[in-house]
Amino acid sequence: MQTIEGIPASTGIAIGKVFLYEKNTEYNGLMEKLNHLTVEEAKNKFNRGINDAIKHLEQIREITEKEVGFDEAGIFDAQMLILEDDDFQTAVVNEITNGVKLLDAIWGVIDYYVGKFKLMENSYFQERAADIRDVGNQLINALIGKKTSALAELTEKVIIVAKELSPSETAEMRKNMVIGFATDLGGSASHVAIIARALNIPAVVGSSKISTTVSQDDVVILDGIKGKIIINPPRDILVSYDEMRKRMLLEQQEVQKYAKIDVSTIDGKKIGILANIGAMEELEPALQNGAEGVGLLRTEFLYLQKRILPEEEDLFRIFKKILVAMDEKPVIFRTLDVGGDKEIPSLQMQKETNPFLGLRGSRFISDVKLRNIILVQIRAALKASLYGKVKIMFPMVSTVEEIIELSSMVAECKLQVEREGFQVSDSVEVGVMVEVPSIAICVENFAPYVDFFSIGTNDLTQYVLASDRTNETVANIYDHFHPAVFNLIKQVIHGAHKHGKWVGICGELASEVLALPVLVGLEIDELSMNSKTIPLIKKRITKLSFDKCKTECQKILKLATAKEIRDYLAENSIL
Repeated sequence: MQTIEGIPASTGIAIGKVFLYEKNTEYNGLMEKLNHLTVEEAKNKFNRGINDAIKHLEQIREITEKEVGFDEAGIFDAQMLILEDDDFQTAVVNEITNGVKLLDAIWGVIDYYVGKFKLMENSYFQERAADIRDVGNQLINALIGKKTSALAELTEKVIIVAKELSPSETAEMRKNMVIGFATDLGGSASHVAIIARALNIPAVVGSSKISTTVSQDDVVILDGIKGKIIINPPRDILVSYDEMRKRMLLEQQEVQKYAKIDVSTIDGKKIGILANIGAMEELEPALQNGAEGVGLLRTEFLYLQKRILPEEEDLFRIFKKILVAMDEKPVIFRTLDVGGDKEIPSLQMQKETNPFLGLRGSRFISDVKLRNIILVQIRAALKASLYGKVKIMFPMVSTVEEIIELSSMVAECKLQVEREGFQVSDSVEVGVMVEVPSIAICVENFAPYVDFFSIGTNDLTQYVLASDRTNETVANIYDHFHPAVFNLIKQVIHGAHKHGKWVGICGELASEVLALPVLVGLEIDELSMNSKTIPLIKKRITKLSFDKCKTECQKILKLATAKEIRDYLAENSIL
């Protein structure tokens, strides 16, 4: 028996045979033929390959959006943009014209772009190098006629072990045959981790050596709670983990009945459970899973796939449709949150040296052109307010001056819209996301100017720990369970409550079952999450004592490390 430690990326227990995934070389012969084409043949082949690769990526994107979610599918929009890019295509054609063989021309240009990105000081752009290499692989696959990887042809349920998995490989795998993931690379914010959580599949990432330690068909226990992989365990450990796994599976099967129930703790503490929505298609599943509203509507979905910015009338029509569908349940419209790790083609924003600390979210108000985008969204939301419960939320706020200006914009837009003959609800609430430490530390200074706060734990964690959530080299530092993160959440909740303002969480921490006792003990008012998790979170709440959670929180927040907190929560009976 051997135990490998890694990063717990998706909770749960998986027991099964290893499928050791390695990049296959069975197509080497076909690839070699590409280097024997004439110049004209190579150009024609390249052009056809571009078209075929884009078509294939469109299919992958559609599958990913359907099976996983809108946000996770967005990576393939970016990949298609690279293939469609005139500079990329021209560079490859020029290489071919100069006598470079087709394969060498493609990889030469790909490696050039990869090298440029890797040399950038900002880790976000360094991480994009892997996406560009995946584009190269997709293009080569199109040229040789390779349709699928071995992961798409799985015939039995397995635990996939790999050095790393690209977005396209993850998208194409037969997900109903995958019971767990274990990778050498990656962090809790890596692509495979996000996919695993969306699919509710246990995962341990960042183990550094699992792919070179296991053999094909080894039996392993994947502990996605503590971040351990146990290779060829003895019978007693296997039986113990299997009993734990069965209990968890039984709970998952029974949990759906909690979807439609209004839940509270056993001593009567009510917590709102809402859904994060990134596309129109997610509304119905959210309602079926028992969402009590939309705690985060990512308005980016209206912009990401469009070459031109949507008009105010377009936004109004879609906002109205969403509110009608939610049938008086509250909807929080977050204004456009791009920059950092999110880009949209229609804006053509200038590249920044450090985009996570640059022109993001509500900072658009400082730019004349971008400011208008926020104004249009505010106006559309106000026009739609008679059709449901509208709340407007501003992302990436860091100063009181910003929220004062944003609140003034809402008031001015309301007057304009009413002068134009539209009725506007008097109950529209205005709030901010807590992502920047300054707002968390000085929450009482912000409270007089807002109706609510919503904590975006993904960005808050990276800013508190100075750990880029897209950078695998510091993935071991980025952890929602760090005591500094929990203590800031406590400060936000208590400071807001002193001023009579409610607080929600819309980051990934909201759907972490392990963290629930802490969040309940800290007196959170609302949790918003991927709708698939809602029934389980509701059930867990009914098993918790609010008073006991508060008592336990006093001990937990004194622990020194994220690992200590995770271990305490995993082993303590409060769960």
